[in-house]
Amino acid sequence: MAWKEVGIFWWVLPLLALAHTESVTQQCDSCCSGLNPTQDYCKFCPEEKHKKDKCEASHHLRKHKKKSCLVITSESQCWSAVCPCAMSNYVGSIAHKIKHKNKDEAVKIPLVTPYPVYGGGETGIFDLATGSPLSSSRQGGPATGVKIGAAGDWGSGTCEANTVANLMSQDTPDLTFHLGDVYFVGDQEDFHYNVMGIDPPSYRQQKGVLFPKGSHTTFLMAGNHEQISGMNGLVYAGYKYSGQKANFGAWFSDHWRFIALDTGYLCMPTRPDGERILGKETPAPLPNEVVEWLKTTLSLGDPTDKRGIVLMSHHFPYSDFEKAYLGAAQQLNDILPEDRTILWFFGHEHRFALYEKLKIKANHKNSRLLGHAKHFTSKYALYGRMVGNGGYRIHPEAPKRHKKNLKIKAWDMRTYQEIPHDQKLGFNGYFKVLVNGDQLLVTYVSAKCKDPSAGGCNAGYNFTHGEVSANETITVQLDSGNLTQEWHYVNTDILSTTGAATGTEDLCATPIPWDADPTKQGVIYNSEHTSMD
Repeated sequence: MAWKEVGIFWWVLPLLALAHTESVTQQCDSCCSGLNPTQDYCKFCPEEKHKKDKCEASHHLRKHKKKSCLVITSESQCWSAVCPCAMSNYVGSIAHKIKHKNKDEAVKIPLVTPYPVYGGGETGIFDLATGSPLSSSRQGGPATGVKIGAAGDWGSGTCEANTVANLMSQDTPDLTFHLGDVYFVGDQEDFHYNVMGIDPPSYRQQKGVLFPKGSHTTFLMAGNHEQISGMNGLVYAGYKYSGQKANFGAWFSDHWRFIALDTGYLCMPTRPDGERILGKETPAPLPNEVVEWLKTTLSLGDPTDKRGIVLMSHHFPYSDFEKAYLGAAQQLNDILPEDRTILWFFGHEHRFALYEKLKIKANHKNSRLLGHAKHFTSKYALYGRMVGNGGYRIHPEAPKRHKKNLKIKAWDMRTYQEIPHDQKLGFNGYFKVLVNGDQLLVTYVSAKCKDPSAGGCNAGYNFTHGEVSANETITVQLDSGNLTQEWHYVNTDILSTTGAATGTEDLCATPIPWDADPTKQGVIYNSEHTSMD
């Protein structure tokens, strides 16, 4: 394929010299130096295991006396050469070696202390519609037509992440949230290239990837990868980009309370000097400062405040795939009014999955619990939304729980690409929320492949067009604080479901338009008449 046709420039990740492919990297660097990007051709440079480590031009390239190679492991990832990373750098032995080398160095970076909190009379509460600081938890004005864009596990620096960012930015959101994880180690360099849009060194011929800013609010949350480097990247680089002052915050209207939680700061055990202990995990509880803020500043336990509660966190309190992290969920059990229902967006798992309304019933075998607890049952209910599909590699798979215990209703297990060693990659995406008074229209968007005429999935994502996976409305009843949920659209061409009893046959054939008033869209399917709640 012609280099100029795909807009690809030579790049090399210096960190690849740390892997066993050092000779390949050096030879490719020498081989490709001096390439003319308007005339020369792109050929990938595979990871050689049993053959001589060298970059070989194809017969076609030799014939035309042109030379090129990319230190990636899949021809279908050539389109990512203009971005700081390619998905193929996050799988296989290359990823394994780079990741562990970087982690071993990053965990020694001093942990950010003291824990960043709001000061000088600031509450960490902001008006949802304007972003203006609020002085009291009882404040929050009307919010109509307020647009929120968000993604989890997005900060990979890949061209896939760049496409997701572009799709989100086209919605012109008022607020944007990243639910955490900037790869590999969340240090300042990772934030520069993978979040803030700063270009890598010029010899790499790449453009940095930029997380979209909201018109009045941009907020970057903490995940486990930010904690590998002790939150240094988030606090000393990310904060400068977003303007935030802490890892947690709240945005209130007269009907809703959106709250960003920090499950990243305590997600790893640490040594006395603050060094993180890799390979071990905690239940990812909230820092004491956040718990106190929820109780006193936000008055989240006040039963007379009936506004709807929407939580965002990196770690998940429930999963039909993996062991859940129940630290925050247990702490919230002592704060939230009993029998309140909340909406909770989370990431950490690299997938997209929608769960039915549930109360958490867990034990120490299927979840990570605080202290010596063996069992946990939540007093509150939640609508759980796994949105960890923002921009990192996804391994499509089916739920692991026994079928009779499943709470999942729909999930994405499509294959976007397959790269060497039979590594399947799933589709990335984001979600957006349109706030109209007492109602939220939540739309889940998947990236889609380029048209077949342009190379299809092997040529990457369509940069300007995605497709809706599902959308739903959530409504709060201010007399009780209860939430009601209604599915409007579930794209069964994209999503797998738990069986024929999902009720999807009664849903609308098209999603509610993002720029439409959902209260004027005619009949919306009532989830009370299906198990798809």
